[in-house]
Amino acid sequence: MLDHICFNVKDVEKTAELLSHFGYVEKRRTPHHGGSIEVYCKEQPDLVIELMTQREGDFAGFNHACFLLSGKEEYDELVAQGLNFKGNYHFVEDSGRYVDNLVDEDGIKWQITAD
Repeated sequence: MLDHICFNVKDVEKTAELLSHFGYVEKRRTPHHGGSIEVYCKEQPDLVIELMTQREGDFAGFNHACFLLSGKEEYDELVAQGLNFKGNYHFVEDSGRYVDNLVDEDGIKWQITAD
């Protein structure tokens, strides 16, 4: 299941305001990546759009899509299937979740998360 989609943007406040016109409301703010705002639409509350501050060297736009896992066991199964995650399954205090990332042959970042 897709958990969230992340975009690098120049101004998270302005982008969150823009999305509010389409029914998106704020879920959470974190200091992650220079400041981020997570928003969701009331009609689809389980899919979050994360707006992250664009840092020097980052491109504006799509940063990553994140899949929701049931936990560490499912992560270990993916590793056993040969998926090469670039970090390690670790806890991120700001979001209260475990995450890791992999980058495919096209340079697209795919993230996993679990509570």
